[in-house]
Amino acid sequence: MELRRYIDAHALQDSVQFLDYVDGRDLPFLYGGAQLLVYPSWDEGFGFPPLEAMACGTPVLCSDVPAVTEVCGDAAYLVEPDETESIAGGMLDILTQPSFAQRLVKRGHERAVKYSWGAYANGLLASYEAAFAHRRQTAPINNSVST
Repeated sequence: MELRRYIDAHALQDSVQFLDYVDGRDLPFLYGGAQLLVYPSWDEGFGFPPLEAMACGTPVLCSDVPAVTEVCGDAAYLVEPDETESIAGGMLDILTQPSFAQRLVKRGHERAVKYSWGAYANGLLASYEAAFAHRRQTAPINNSVST
């Protein structure tokens, strides 16, 4: 793996740790302890890791691909996933500009709330209420009495 060779060549073994499976209960601690989440995905279905990081107060750098940008909006530093210079520059911007990182954290919290289970439940309830109200308005009235 090219990344492992780079780490070895630059004696970064003490600074980089590769994790395999992480239990979901441990993710808030990992996200919350990180200075930054870097998520340069080429193809994504939804993008839970950026939202999870945002909910934990971690600034996010992620790909400018449709599914991720729809979820993250302006709450993340967006880069092309194959432009390593742009990714490195974005990481440097976030890590060296605390006020910029804090703006991303603030926007991230606001964005993550929109995707919370509570927001989902409220949206679903509103959809059901609207459907039932519409049904009541358009349903034919049946005044006949059957015996």
